[in-house]
Amino acid sequence: MPLRLLVVEDESLIAMMIEDMAEELGHEVVAKATNVPQATSLIDAGGFDVALLDVNLAGEFSYGLVEMLQTRDVPFLFTTGYGAGIEEEWRSCKILQKPFAEDQLKAELVAFEKG
Repeated sequence: MPLRLLVVEDESLIAMMIEDMAEELGHEVVAKATNVPQATSLIDAGGFDVALLDVNLAGEFSYGLVEMLQTRDVPFLFTTGYGAGIEEEWRSCKILQKPFAEDQLKAELVAFEKG
């Protein structure tokens, strides 16, 4: 089943790459944000099934968006180049380490398709 994705990413080339990969996998990026205020508005508006969150958005962390997603029962995963630099509180969340390949994104999205 195709998923509708929210992509929160401050690097436009990476956002385009994620969008291309998602489309190749049969999914659709229905909303994109480059910073926390934009993402907050898009989360409030809804209309997506899964959120992909870059951890560091031009120096501002996206951790605060997680609570909003959780209260709406929207699954998410972090996309980051930080690796072990993610704050300990968030290390148990799904993390897709950048750079990632299409098959890695597919594996994560398949898990969301299954519920």
